[in-house]
Amino acid sequence: MSNKHNFTQDMNKKKKFYVLPMFPYPSGTLHMGHVRVYAMSNCIAQFRKMQGFNVIHPMGWDAFGLPAENAALERDYDPITWTYSNIDQMRTQLINLGLDFDWEKEIMTCSPDYYKWTQWLFLRMFDAGLAYQRQALVNWDPVDQTVLAKEQTLLSGLDDLKWPEIVKQLQRKWLGKKMLGNQRIGEYNKLSVCTDAPQYVYGATYVAIALDHPFVSAVLENSPRTIYNKELGINVVNPLNGCSIPVYVANYVLSDFGSLAVLGIPGHGGKREKGFAMKFNIPILYVLDGRECLVNSHQVVPVPDEELPVRLPDYHNASRSKSFSLRNISEWLNTSCPK
Repeated sequence: MSNKHNFTQDMNKKKKFYVLPMFPYPSGTLHMGHVRVYAMSNCIAQFRKMQGFNVIHPMGWDAFGLPAENAALERDYDPITWTYSNIDQMRTQLINLGLDFDWEKEIMTCSPDYYKWTQWLFLRMFDAGLAYQRQALVNWDPVDQTVLAKEQTLLSGLDDLKWPEIVKQLQRKWLGKKMLGNQRIGEYNKLSVCTDAPQYVYGATYVAIALDHPFVSAVLENSPRTIYNKELGINVVNPLNGCSIPVYVANYVLSDFGSLAVLGIPGHGGKREKGFAMKFNIPILYVLDGRECLVNSHQVVPVPDEELPVRLPDYHNASRSKSFSLRNISEWLNTSCPK
């Protein structure tokens, strides 16, 4: 490769500056969004270099995604050929744009030399007990046939709206809707509560309500402003298990959220619920206890570090369909125990 647009470092300089734009998905060719982002990072890198900094401005390819994999299969290409062809095309485009990257530090996340270390990190998490398998509710993507993180789920019909893209991005991320389940419980009239984890309802040990919930004024005569994070003095009964649980006025329940009452499940909730329970000595119950084994009740045996990377199989002889899965490649799936 020509050194004309190869942004290398002068290791004799002491001042360092790191410019890292987000690595692109090699899904085809560059578009104007790529030009915008990488032109900005290039300007910053060049500016800092002229100021005398030792600048690192690398480029890489986020090439391990199912959308790109499925796009290749739809076009009757194996993903390896498709991905590396796209990388060559997009790299040439970046060079032709006159953008200066340190191509000697180029990485590809689909390369065994790279994912060897992601596998190594996973084994370290497994050793620490942070990687395990259990039954849980997931966000299933029927198109790409995989599980999505909560951040990846989109509002229905959002792409069809003629809104500014920045507004749609906000909705896609942290301002989107939250799926909640409502349940009516209680001894004191009926209290409608909501939760985003109905599978853990048996582990509920308290109910948190907002300051302006009708129960507050109905039960207490004093000024409601003085009772934040206090027990209301009434109990409600969980109809699923018959347990009586206390009601608290909590400042983390917002007045515009759901039914103004949230089911407290500290054993399986976030840090806020667990911290609230610990502060007020509320019991913490775990509905699901223990971690399941992976294969026929046999203990999981990790691959030894010296045998990394575990290379993915070639797709050349695989079924070219959306239902493709590694489980269909028996010679890769069925392996001998390293011990």
